[in-house]
Amino acid sequence: SGVADEDALTHLHGLVRREMLTVEANPRSPERGQYGFVQALVREVAYGTLAKRDRRRLHLAAARYFETLDDEGIAGALAEHYVAAYKAQPDGPEGEAVAAQARVALRGAAERARSLGSFTQALRFLERALEVTTDPAEEYALQAAAGDAGLYAGLSDEPIAHTTRALELARRFGDRERIMLATVSHALAISTTGQIADNAALLEPARIEFRDLEATLGYVRLCAELARSYLLLSRGADAIRVVDETLPVAERLELTREIIELVVTRGAALAGLGRPSEGTIILRGAVSAASAAGLPDVELRGRVNLSYAAAADDPELAYRVAREGLVLADRLGMRGYAYYLIGNAVELAIRMGDWDWAVAAAEGAAGASGLDLAARLRRAEFQGLRGHDVSTELQALTDELADVTEVQAQSITAETWAMVKLAQGDHRAALDLAQGVYRVNLAPDGTSPWTAIRAAAALGDPDAVTDALRAIEEIPGRVLSAVRREGEATLAGLAGRRQEALHGFLDAVRRWQELGLAVEAAFAQLNLVTVLGASDPEAAAAGEAARALFQRLDAQPLLDRLAEAQAAGGVGGAASGGGSPLVAVPSENP
Repeated sequence: SGVADEDALTHLHGLVRREMLTVEANPRSPERGQYGFVQALVREVAYGTLAKRDRRRLHLAAARYFETLDDEGIAGALAEHYVAAYKAQPDGPEGEAVAAQARVALRGAAERARSLGSFTQALRFLERALEVTTDPAEEYALQAAAGDAGLYAGLSDEPIAHTTRALELARRFGDRERIMLATVSHALAISTTGQIADNAALLEPARIEFRDLEATLGYVRLCAELARSYLLLSRGADAIRVVDETLPVAERLELTREIIELVVTRGAALAGLGRPSEGTIILRGAVSAASAAGLPDVELRGRVNLSYAAAADDPELAYRVAREGLVLADRLGMRGYAYYLIGNAVELAIRMGDWDWAVAAAEGAAGASGLDLAARLRRAEFQGLRGHDVSTELQALTDELADVTEVQAQSITAETWAMVKLAQGDHRAALDLAQGVYRVNLAPDGTSPWTAIRAAAALGDPDAVTDALRAIEEIPGRVLSAVRREGEATLAGLAGRRQEALHGFLDAVRRWQELGLAVEAAFAQLNLVTVLGASDPEAAAAGEAARALFQRLDAQPLLDRLAEAQAAGGVGGAASGGGSPLVAVPSENP
């Protein structure tokens, strides 16, 4: 104001007495001695009495005062004063000078927000900067930065809008490298909506169009994103082909980030093609390399894919990797990766019997954002396993994903439906859903083959069991080894080979337990009782072990299925008698 301190204090004290202002007098308050308006309405009236020239002058005075404090925590307030100063009088050279100061302050506030993991706040600062930007080149930079921040924040509409505008501006400039980079960013934004086919359709012609720029960062990024698109479309062989063609160029250019990104895609593609051990080894190395290089976003993507690949052979590793990734994503504010990690982690927690954590994690994530389909899906799964009617929620999720072209997203919804239907006793629907999944997308972390086997067992349908076994017969991994053992035992039981079946089921249970998948072990025990009944001591013990777990998890539908199976006495081809002692048959190595 330019008024001496003593005179200013006299005015302030008078306004406090007139109940226009209030002063913080609490000696414990960090805001002690600060003045504020008693009501927002009084503030608005006071502000409205200022001439526009005075508004700009005083906002600039406030901004320059804040700059002298050298406090990064007030970057947002500093930026807002510059914006308000510009809006008070935007015309003329002085207005443009203030706008430039506002843009600098807002970019600084956005960078600080990013450093704190507040990507949504960073996006809002960048959008404010766009309000005071008229130069196309500067607008392009801001649009690109806003799209990037929105992606890290896990948003969808905003990144698409900003990357669309950035691509329009890049094409207006005619700079081909800039057009290529903007195309990649826009394709990545499209992929967040699940429209992976559209993503690939944009990148495939771009890869041809910009072939002459293959020895550039932008072209390597374009190829890396195209390979990721092929991965999400379950075109693993195409993904590996693009990765292998691009890695030598990335090596020559010494692009550490892009090299690790390409390797992450390759590892996941190998796992999807039935080479989970190789894929897991590659992904473990990629995660370690990203962490060592200080690339947390690349590390998080690696953890997403490692938790996917390792689920086929080492579920406990997959679970640990996903949960550690969730902690990292939450700390960094990178919600875009947390969406995938929460789905992987909660699904593994359900299968391992860690339902208390699963419930808390899924409820928290689903409540934090209505866009978190993965969390909502997993929440519906364990609610369905506990007997709640989740048909409305599952149908809503199915409808929301109806137009999504990401194969995994479509498959996981049907797998969840199948699991809930199996638990609630609708075995025909469970079988149809599970068969539909594994015939289209047999993922390393998929559950459809053994859901199909268990539903077919309850229906007494050996042909359906054989069909599921045929689908996985050449795919390695300890999980599918347990599935095959359970499927073979099911066939033996349905054919009346009781002792062979009993031995096979108990061996399958052992394998599930060694994998740490307690709920799958209990499902196998339920399957044993369903096929063979509970007259044998071993079968009765298996049933009681399953009952204890289902009771601990409060899984009433599964308790009901177990009681029905115990009462029915089995659906196998041979009558259940008193049961002779088991023949000691050495179990094959898993």
